[in-house]
Amino acid sequence: MRTMGHRRSSGILLAAAVAVGLLALPPAGRTEEAKPAGGGEVVYSKTVLGKEYRIERIAGEKGAYRVSWGQETTKWEPKPYYENEVNEKGPMFYVEYSEAMKKLFPYNVPLEEREKFTAFDVQNSGAFFAPFVNGGLDLQDMFEGHLYSPTGYRRDKTGFEYNKWFLEGRTRGVWDPNDTSGQPYRKYIFVFRSPRDLAKVGFLQIQYQGQKEDDNLLYVPTVRKVRRLATANRQDATGGLVLRQEQNALMTPIHNYKMIGSQLLRLAETDPGLGFEGTEDQGTPSNDAKRIDGMAEPCWVYETTPFRPDWWFARQVNYVGIFSMASWRTDSFDANGRLIQRLMWFQTLSPPGDDSRGVPQTGRKTFLAWGPAPVKDYTTGFLTIFFPSQRTVNPNLPDSMYNTNTLIEEPKVIDFYRR
Repeated sequence: MRTMGHRRSSGILLAAAVAVGLLALPPAGRTEEAKPAGGGEVVYSKTVLGKEYRIERIAGEKGAYRVSWGQETTKWEPKPYYENEVNEKGPMFYVEYSEAMKKLFPYNVPLEEREKFTAFDVQNSGAFFAPFVNGGLDLQDMFEGHLYSPTGYRRDKTGFEYNKWFLEGRTRGVWDPNDTSGQPYRKYIFVFRSPRDLAKVGFLQIQYQGQKEDDNLLYVPTVRKVRRLATANRQDATGGLVLRQEQNALMTPIHNYKMIGSQLLRLAETDPGLGFEGTEDQGTPSNDAKRIDGMAEPCWVYETTPFRPDWWFARQVNYVGIFSMASWRTDSFDANGRLIQRLMWFQTLSPPGDDSRGVPQTGRKTFLAWGPAPVKDYTTGFLTIFFPSQRTVNPNLPDSMYNTNTLIEEPKVIDFYRR
C-alpha cells in the first residue's frame, strides 16, 4: 500500500514529467533580453515549464513588480510583514535563493532536471519541510499553537520538537521505496508542555527506507507507558488541534500523487488572511509578524488522494514553489468537493537563535523555515495558528536521544539533553 503513489505506469509518469518541464535558470543577477510589458525595467526573464517567467519593476511604484508567467500576470508589492530581504529583493528573492541553495539537498537536483519531477518526486523531495531536508539540517523547536473556536474562545498548546535526518548518499527524494537496507532516514520527537491535560504527552517516530513500516510511539504520562500506534493514527487530530498527526511533520509518502498543473501563487480566494485578523491577542503572531507567503512564485500544483477510502480527506491540492521547494498551501476537500481545510505554510528566515550552527556551503546565514502557519477547518469553523517561539538549527544532539527513554524522562526544557 505504501507505494501506490510511486508505482504509476510509465505513461502517466512521462505525461506528468512533460507537464512540469523546467529549463535551466541563469545565475542570479543575469537578465536575458526581454521587452518590458509596462514600461518598467525587466530584472529577470526565463522560460520555466515552457512559459516565459518575467519579473519587471513597475515604473513610479517603489518596490513594486509586475510578474508574469505565460498568460498569468500579478502584481507583487512589499508588505510590512515581509522579511527585510524579501522586501528588498522582491520576487527575485526566490530565484536567488534557489541559486544559493543549489549545493544542498534537494536543491542539488539541477533545475533543468526538475522537468522530470513527478508529483511523487515533489512530495518526496522535502516539499513540506524542504529547508530542513537540505543536506540533512537537524533542528529543535519550541513551539506554540493556539486553537480558536468560531466564538473566539482560545485554547493554547506549547511543546518541543526534535528532528534528525539520515540522508547520507541521497541526491533526490527522501524516502526510497526500493532501498532494501531498512535504515532510518528520519527520527522525530514531539512533546507537549501545556495545557495541563496534555503536558508531557510525547510522540516518537522513526521512519525507514524501503518497505519497512514506520515506528510510531505515543507516551502517556498518567500511566508512564509507551504504546505503538498503527498507520491509521496518522489521521487523528493532534492534541485538540485541527492539525492531523500526518501534518505535523514530513511523513513517509503513502498516498497517491498526481501533477495537475502549475501557476503563479496568489492569495487564496477564501479567507486570505486566514486567521491573523482579529487574533492579535497576547502571545499570538500579529498581522505584521514577519513571514514569507510565496506570492508570485511559480508553483507546481499537484493532487493527493488517500491510499484508502476512509481517510479524513478525499482530495488535496498542494502548491509547492519551483524555486524555493517550499510548500505554500494545501487545500483539503471531502468526497463532495467541499473545502474542509486550508493550511498555509508561511515561512520565515531562520535561524534566529544564537545556538544555530548556520547553513554550510551556501554563503547564506538564513534560510526558509516554517513560521506562523494558520490552519482553518471549514466544517467546524475552528482555526489553529502554530508557530516556533525558539529554534535551533543543527543542534548538537546525539542520535541516542531518539528513543522512548527520552519520552519517559519527560523533558522540561528545550535543550534538556545538553544540560
